[in-house]
This record gives sequence, structure tokens and C-alpha cells, in this order.
Amino acid sequence: MRSIRNIWLTTSALSGCVCLAAPSLAWAAEAQPADATTSQVQEVVITAQKRTERLSDAPVAASVLPPSRLASTNSSDISDLNKLVPSVQLNGTFNGRVPMGVRGISSVSNESTVGIASGVEVLVDGVPVPSDSMAGNALEDVARIEVLKGPQSTLGGRTASAGEISVITYGPTASFAGGLSATFTDDNEQHVIGHVSGPLGDKVEFSLAGWGHHLDYPIHNLFDGKKSYANSWGTRGKLRLHPTDNLDVTVAAHYGQMDSHGSNFVYSFVTPGATLLFPGSPLTQALLLPGVTPSLDNQTFNSVVPNSGASTRDYDVALTLDYRLGDFTLSSTTSYQHEHQRNTQDLFVLGVYFFDVLTGGHAHFSNTQTQTEDIDQTTEEIKLVSPADKPLTYVVGAFYSDSKVHETYLRLLPPAGLNLDITPDTKSYAVYGRGSWKVLDHTTITAGLRYNRDNLSYVNYQTVFVQASPPSCALCFSQGSNSSDSVVGDISLQQKFASSSMVYFTYARGYAPKAYNTSLALTAISPPAIASRTGPGGATFTPGDVLAPVGQEHINHFELGLKGNYFDRRLNVNLALFDTRYSNYQIQSFSSEPGVINPVLILDATGSAETRGIEVDAVARPTEHLTVGFNAAYIDAKFTSYANAPAYVGETINGVAVTTQDISGKALPNSPKFKFNVNVAQNIPLASLPFDLTLNLDYTYRTSAQMLVDQNPHGVEPAFGLLNLGATLTSKNKNYSATLFVNNVTDQHYFVDMEDFFSGPWAANAVTGQPARDAHRFFGVRLEAKY
Repeated sequence: MRSIRNIWLTTSALSGCVCLAAPSLAWAAEAQPADATTSQVQEVVITAQKRTERLSDAPVAASVLPPSRLASTNSSDISDLNKLVPSVQLNGTFNGRVPMGVRGISSVSNESTVGIASGVEVLVDGVPVPSDSMAGNALEDVARIEVLKGPQSTLGGRTASAGEISVITYGPTASFAGGLSATFTDDNEQHVIGHVSGPLGDKVEFSLAGWGHHLDYPIHNLFDGKKSYANSWGTRGKLRLHPTDNLDVTVAAHYGQMDSHGSNFVYSFVTPGATLLFPGSPLTQALLLPGVTPSLDNQTFNSVVPNSGASTRDYDVALTLDYRLGDFTLSSTTSYQHEHQRNTQDLFVLGVYFFDVLTGGHAHFSNTQTQTEDIDQTTEEIKLVSPADKPLTYVVGAFYSDSKVHETYLRLLPPAGLNLDITPDTKSYAVYGRGSWKVLDHTTITAGLRYNRDNLSYVNYQTVFVQASPPSCALCFSQGSNSSDSVVGDISLQQKFASSSMVYFTYARGYAPKAYNTSLALTAISPPAIASRTGPGGATFTPGDVLAPVGQEHINHFELGLKGNYFDRRLNVNLALFDTRYSNYQIQSFSSEPGVINPVLILDATGSAETRGIEVDAVARPTEHLTVGFNAAYIDAKFTSYANAPAYVGETINGVAVTTQDISGKALPNSPKFKFNVNVAQNIPLASLPFDLTLNLDYTYRTSAQMLVDQNPHGVEPAFGLLNLGATLTSKNKNYSATLFVNNVTDQHYFVDMEDFFSGPWAANAVTGQPARDAHRFFGVRLEAKY
């Protein structure tokens, strides 16, 4: 009921804003000139590289997604980019943060390891989102999304070793504008979003956006007959002031919350005959998984835990000052973000309180674990941007961030009880610069350099209720710090063959910073200690083992690209060939052994990896009323050296059970070799009616992919394709539209994530998967108004 109320309140408020502004908005819409080039592919600009530039001029492979492209696929979550940008692979966001991958390089990580930089930087309005945060997950008031593929360390820094996703939201405007959209589906999705912007006076402009969203997932709990679901709502406001002719001041504030209920994982495989905890135990699959048949098509689980789910509360503020010094612009952006997360899980997603079976008692607590995170980040960036119409253009800047995560983790299961209190803190300092020099009329050299210093520290408290294997302490305390420097950069040569065609070659050096494995179990310690922190009975925790950080990751990147417009701008093609090599490659995985309920979480940086391939992004306008888009990527991403990787439970080599293996030459996790997307929009003018008809087709295909580092044969997601169809009626003035759509027409089931961390407790191979939101066919209607 609370979700429906929030959606209703959001809808009412936004409808009121839009209705009050409607007369002025309608006038502004009528006053705009008609587009004289509707039969041509329109020019695209990007801002993710610290300045506004045409995509066709930038020596970088990028995909740009407008709101219409997101709406046509019913995309409202960052993981939906999987279906729109073939080089991107993002695991599901339900009940947790998103492991992200670009070009096969992913930041797969367990939720108990915090403070690690993501390999894919997420920016919202130019401000980086902390890697542990969920603030960048929702795609709501989006004006544009820019996806930069490949390392972006020169301008992106420590979190952009694989790529960058930049989300630009609606902002203040000099004239009134706005929109309202409502989506309803037959599988109980309700989504309302609206925005309005305009002047508040001669020197003040504003924008306001809000949304509410209820979403059922195709994941059924057989115990209570309910589906897993998520409710979210939020708002974002911006105010832009012009105190002088040369100064703009923009204040932005955002609040968002999400509440989910139910499990996000279901069993896709459990070794037949396996029992929980130890072989031959009374905890059989028939007892613990009643009604559940593990398979790649499974969408059911059976859980007695009534409160499993997650909640997130996020707020952030930013202040941007833009001061024009003649043709130059000096900018300062200061931001602060706080986010609180709470996640309660059914430990093994079971249909009984399994400890009751073993003891005959009522130890209901043992089926759950609870995790909370408080994330605080402060950033400051100052940059100077030169004018864009000179032979030499450049941007120089300085950046500072302080990102702190406080995590508590409580698991009361007696064989592996654990109480963690961990606070990693990362301070990053950087200076950077990049310039482009037009050495000849058609030849440009672009070069950049960045110096980064990362100061890492952590405080770690652990209580282990029962000794584990290997032995762990009963009461532990550890703290440590480490500092490191890095110099990265890039250089590109661009050659224009005509006004509409360009080739470029880029070499770039990148890095990922050192990292602490905060989920690593500590060993015994000795007194005395830190007076500010005491344990039970006043006993002090003392510094014991000091964790050694995993070393820096280093990157060499080579890219050859072609960008061009052809046939009088009716065809646009962007092509990129790349080869990127990662040394000291950072990867996280599990070391599961039969009977070990608490698998060891590993963070390695001892091997190497390589990703190479070819990407194409093309859009054609064969006629004024037909648009065809085609995006594809062939990517060969593999470990080139990883000789001591963990084995999956049950793995044998030459008939002998093993716990480690050499996976050099094997595929990186969650990296299909080939993906493509084709989208077709056919507009049909209806001269005798007050509206026109548009037919939409969107098809995405990907080959099979190994989802797990340990190469588990039951962790392979088979190849699949998704077909979406839609029909839209749009008013002649483009202000109103109604869309009927059916997504996943062929009813294709698939997982967005797979894990085998339950293999240890089952003492056998056990794999779980997360069904996608659109892992079944559903129908919907979307109503839109814009001015």
C-alpha cells in the first residue's frame, strides 16, 4: 500500500506541476521551428570527457542513448543497458549493488567486500557515484546516457579501468518544458515519472523531477505464494542562478529510496542426492527445497524467512559554479552523498528452519543474515576548459574525493557465525589535463596525462562465534593504511578524410588502485589497543593482523576507430577495433570446499587478462519515416594467466579432486563472445486522423557465456534472444502519445547473474541464478505527455 501511495502522491504532484505550466509550455512548443532534416541521422554530442563535443570528433568509442530509446525497451534500471549496448554486461540490481562489465572486464564482487573501486565508473551529472552505492541504478529522469567503452583512466581516474557510464538528468531551462509518463503492465508493474522546468525570473531557472515505481519480478516464493518485488520513488530538483553575466550557479539535490521483498536468487542446479552441511545429513533437498526443481528455467524458491529483502535510502547534493573568463570557462563542482542500505537474506533460501531439523529446537534465527552499509562520499573538482573553436583546445583540472563505507554484517548460524564491523576509507587526489592540437587541416593529435594518489585505510572488527576452517579468532581487531601513486595517460591521432569521415588510433595507459579484501577472516591477536573501541565486558580489541592490500592493476590499451556519415547523412557508422591488456588483474571469487559453510572470499591481483574485439554502432534513415539501428560487439575476453584459481566444488583433474586450477586461457566471467541489437522504427503518417502511428521492433541476441570465475560447467548461461514489439500513436504536434507493447515475445527465460557460493554448505556443486525482470513475456501500455 505504501508503494501505491507514493506513486499516487508523485503522480498528483507532477500532474499539478505540468498542468499549471501547460499554457506556457504549449506556447513554447508551437513557437519552435520544425526540424528541416528529419530524413537525416542527427548529430550527437557528448559531455563525459569533461567538455561538450561532437561524438563524431571524439577519439573514443561511445554509445549515446536518448530517453526515447530507453522508453522503447521499457528500460528503467542500469542493468537494462545490457540489451541496448552490446559491449556492456551488468548483473541484476535487485537486492544489491551492480557488478558491472564493459568489453568483458567486470568488477564481480561479493556484498561483504566493500570499498573496492568499480572497473566501470558511473557518473550522474558529472559527479562520480561511489562503487558501493545504488544511487546510479535507477534510470528515471534521464535526458541522455553516454557509455564510453574501454579504459577512461586519464579523465575518469581510479574507477574507470574498464569504461564509464555517464547519466545526464533533466536540468533547468530558459523556457518552460516538461513531460509526464505512466506505464502499466499485465505483470503488475506501475511506473510514473514526470519533470518540469523553466524560468522563475530573469536570472533564475529551475527543474523538478519525480517518480514512483512498483515492480514484480518473475520470482515466486512457493512458501507464501508471493512474488519478489521492489518499490521505489524519488525526486530531483535543480536551481540555476545567474548573479552576473559571467557566472552561473547551479544547486542540485536528489533523494531516492527503494524497498524490495523476497529472494533475488533461485536454484539452477544442485548435485542430485546432495544434502546440506555434510553428506548423509537429514537436511535433504526434498525437505529443504519442497516444490523447487533446480534448472536453468527455474523461477521459484521456497523460503520461510518473512523479512528477506533490502532497503536503500540515498540523498545527495551538489553545487556547481561556472565562471566565464572571456572564451574560457572555469568550473567548480562540490558534492556530498549519503546512502544507507539494509539487506536481510535467507542464508541458503530454504523452505524450513533447518536448524530445527538438526536439534529439534526452534533456532529460527539461524536461517538469516543481515547486512547494513552507510556510504558517505565528498568530492571536489575544479577544471578549466578552453574555447572549442581554436587549433589548440584543452581541459585541465584537479579532483579530490573521500569515500567511506561503514558495514556491519551479522550471521548467527552456529557453524559459521560471524559479526563484522568494517570501515574502509579511500581518499583520492588527482590532477589531469588533456589537449587536442589541430596540426593540419585534417589531422589532430590529442594527448592527456593524469597523476593520482590514493590513500587507503580500514578499521575491521570481527567476532566469530564458532571456530572455522582455517581457524579464526573469537574477537579480532585490525586496522591498516596504505598509499600509492599512479601516472596514466593517452595519446590519439585523428585523420579526417572528408568533412563526414574520420579515423583515429589511440594508445592509453590505465590503472585500478590497490584494494583491501575487507571480507577476509582475521586470525588471533594480542592486547592492548584502541581506547575508543571496547568489546564485551570492556575488553579492548587490539591491532593484530594487518591486511596487505592487493596490488595495483595496470592497463595497456590500443584502439583503432572509424566514424563516418554517408549518403547525405542517412547512414552513420562508428567502428572500433581494440586490444586491452591487464596485468596484476584484480578479480574476486570464492574458494568453496565441501562442508565448509563459510567459503573464503578471494581478492586476487596476481594474474593477467586480455580483451580484444570489434564493435559497430550504426543507424540508418533509408526514408523519412524509417529508422534502423544496429549495434554489435564480438569480444574475446580471457585470463591470459591465472595459475592458482579456485576450483569449483566437485571438480576433478585426471580423476583427482582439486581445490585450485589453472584457468589461463579461459573466458572471463559474464562475457559472451557475440552480442547484437537491432531496432526498427517505422512511422506511418495518418493524414485523415489527428495522430500518426509508429511500429517498433527491438531484438537483442547474445551467445552463451560462462558466468563464474571458477569455470563451473553449471554456471553457463545459454545463448538467447529477446524480441520486443510496440505500436505508438502520437499526436500531430508530438505532445501526446500512447504505446501498446509486448516484451520478450517468445517468452525466453534467462538469468542476469549466476553464483555458486552455496556449494560449500551443500558439500556439492550448487548454483543459483537471478531471473531477469523480463525473463517472461509481458504486455503493457505507456501514456506520455510532453511540452
